[in-house]
Amino acid sequence: MKRQKGINKMPHFVGPMIAFVLILSMGLLAVSIGVTYARYQEEHHGNITFQVREPDQVVLGILDDNNEFTQVSQLEWNVEDDFASLHFAMANGSSEADYSDRDQKVQLCMIGSLGLVKDEKLPTVSIFFKTQDGEVKNVQASAAAIEKGTALYHSYGDGWLYRFYESTAEGNRELNWELPGGEFSYIALTVKMEGETSENLSLLQPLITAETMDND
Repeated sequence: MKRQKGINKMPHFVGPMIAFVLILSMGLLAVSIGVTYARYQEEHHGNITFQVREPDQVVLGILDDNNEFTQVSQLEWNVEDDFASLHFAMANGSSEADYSDRDQKVQLCMIGSLGLVKDEKLPTVSIFFKTQDGEVKNVQASAAAIEKGTALYHSYGDGWLYRFYESTAEGNRELNWELPGGEFSYIALTVKMEGETSENLSLLQPLITAETMDND
């Protein structure tokens, strides 16, 4: 009987171990949503209710002389004497017959590896696009090292992130564009890189994020 009682008795350290496992599980859950929450926390204050949705796909492609969109799997840089340019478009589908029904807000970053640095200098990156009024706008990117411990770091490792900001009445805001749903829509962009570019072209590529907007 004593032996059986000893087997059924829980060791004194099991309780703390269970508590530790629960705390660890909660910590991992917080890490998994921390990046998304922090992004919204920068822009909003107060209580926010999030609804999880399957995101619509944003397609990368190029435009021909007639502004016809063609989806591509790889973009190619055009090299000039002292700069390189990347011409492409972000679309809400692959064609006039295949597009998203929902409005989307998209953002563009350029992400690069550590090899971008040449003689202790990073290349300068700018973006060119047309506004709704037809005006060509040019915005120079701000470069920063990918922060360790973030989702980007776990996906890409050490490197550089170029982000584009515009000045508004509320302060600097990251550039974003709208892709209206219910029809095929796209945004034409040109990214220009100046500096030591000949060896670094494959090291800098676009990174696109999209957010579905409520169609009220």
